Amino acid sequence: MVPPLHERGRDCVAEFENAAVQRFAEAEVLLKRSRHLGAIYLFGYSVEMRVKAAFFRNAGFTDGRLISREDRSHAIGMSATLGLPASPGPHDIAGWAALAVAARLTTARPYETALGNLIVAQATSLYLIWREVLRYRATQPMPREIRTVRVIANWFAKNYAILR
Repeated sequence: MVPPLHERGRDCVAEFENAAVQRFAEAEVLLKRSRHLGAIYLFGYSVEMRVKAAFFRNAGFTDGRLISREDRSHAIGMSATLGLPASPGPHDIAGWAALAVAARLTTARPYETALGNLIVAQATSLYLIWREVLRYRATQPMPREIRTVRVIANWFAKNYAILR
């Protein structure tokens, strides 16, 4: 018997990376069909998945290693230790980006300062527009919001190899 859809797959770096690619492609389809709010929603999720995958990959998680609730809680708890002003919420793209950059500073492969700043700036710009609560909305985004979110999601897609 096939398990329910929500039970298939597992939270791991490889799954996050694959989901990011799929959500980005789905967002492009929605954008072409003038389904702008849905496109923004999925573009935002593609970035969230890439930021979290980069964080956990840089924390030493292998492609298939399960990312548990405890792992997420531990990661969020690192915020104070790393000197961040606040801990990220579950879908706080800007907070997770800041956490990923700060955590990578503690490794042998820290991001160059300019790249780290750019990662956080891009995620923050996105988070000014995108929130997971968009799934509850029926409003229409402005053209500049659509362009901004797409450009940022595309930046994360094209530069993901250097983030991991």
